[in-house]
Amino acid sequence: MRDDMRPESTDHPAAAHHRSTPSRRTVLATGALCVAAAGAGVGAGVVATRSAPRARSDAEATLRAAVAAERALITAAERAMVTALDAAAHPAASLRPLLRQVRADHIAHLAALQAALVLAGGGPNPAPSRPVATNRAPLRTLEQRAAARAAARAALLDGRDAVLLASIAACEASHAQLLS
Repeated sequence: MRDDMRPESTDHPAAAHHRSTPSRRTVLATGALCVAAAGAGVGAGVVATRSAPRARSDAEATLRAAVAAERALITAAERAMVTALDAAAHPAASLRPLLRQVRADHIAHLAALQAALVLAGGGPNPAPSRPVATNRAPLRTLEQRAAARAAARAALLDGRDAVLLASIAACEASHAQLLS
């Protein structure tokens, strides 16, 4: 068999490390896609018409819960970044660019959700964030749960708000994948 037709060996440690660590380009591209998706969701919602009326208070409560979840995820990313900084010689230090992008995505999500909340007739959400994890595995779990909750919230809404939460769910699912 020719060398160019042989399957790549997975026994080499560098090959395994390369597959498990996303490239900077992958992280930045994923972040850009997430921010663009959230922005597109808000933009599409502005021109979309509502298919059925919904109770304003239900939409506000759902959006407020999403705002609180994003705040908690921002805090989790910040704590994970501090942990990675404190352990500069630790492999977690290589996660700092990924964690910065994840945090930036969540800040963009928070801004979009706060704008949607204002459009829905609600004011800012004063709810504090919950205590969160400070390393990669728990942060990945938080992202997975956040993606599922955002998808469930999207199903409760319609129009631009549903599109916004669906795009946030997709972005948070990509964060979980990048952190695995």
